[in-house]
Amino acid sequence: MYRQFCENYKNFIKLNKAGLGKNEYRLKIAESIRGLADLETYKKWKENNDVRYSEIENIVFEIKRRKDIYNFKSFSWELDGYGFEARKNNSADREKVEEQLKLIDILLGTSYWSDNTDNIDK
Repeated sequence: MYRQFCENYKNFIKLNKAGLGKNEYRLKIAESIRGLADLETYKKWKENNDVRYSEIENIVFEIKRRKDIYNFKSFSWELDGYGFEARKNNSADREKVEEQLKLIDILLGTSYWSDNTDNIDK
């Protein structure tokens, strides 16, 4: 499931960059979850104590909290296995978090799946 999420994330970015003007908000939401879709980015953010790291921690917290609402159960287990940490951030923008969770839910499906993922840039 995590691999599918990562591949769908790459496809989503590629498709939405083509229509940058009309999808700018979607790309901003997607960019803020890049650390969830790229383990090396996550590790760098953690190492550098980047503010985006605490944002990912909060998203992982919300994924775990809502695993039955969004069907995140298996995904949350895999995030544990990859070493993602969950911590609530009370100062997080609630509207943005809701949009991030909706996007993650979509990216866990097949809407952005492609069998030709070798040609997608990171």
